Amino acid sequence: LSLSHISQFPPKFVKTVVDHGQKNSPYRIKGIHIVNNARMFNIFFKIFKPFLGKKWSQRIFLHGVEFKSLHEHIEPDCLPTFLGGAYELPVAYDGAVIGQLLDCYREKLEEEEKYGYAAEVEES
Repeated sequence: LSLSHISQFPPKFVKTVVDHGQKNSPYRIKGIHIVNNARMFNIFFKIFKPFLGKKWSQRIFLHGVEFKSLHEHIEPDCLPTFLGGAYELPVAYDGAVIGQLLDCYREKLEEEEKYGYAAEVEES
């Protein structure tokens, strides 16, 4: 990401994208963690942050290459070793490995599934 890239995003466009993401996301965003971010990304984020709502601006975390701050939010047992975690990824991994990673969050995911609209099922 360079200054020429950043200049391609006029403020009105950034605001439109941010508003769309905040108001139309079907997910409840608990946190967005960005790792290995470049310094130019930090500059871009400072420009971008005023367009965020209060909740979103408090839920986006830039960790850079220091994973200690990431570990304050996500247990190291659930993170792969390249993010300073304890989870060893096999050389070639598939959906089963991703399923094992998600098992770390099974209880949290089941709790999240309780939210939403109740739907009546029509019997045929």
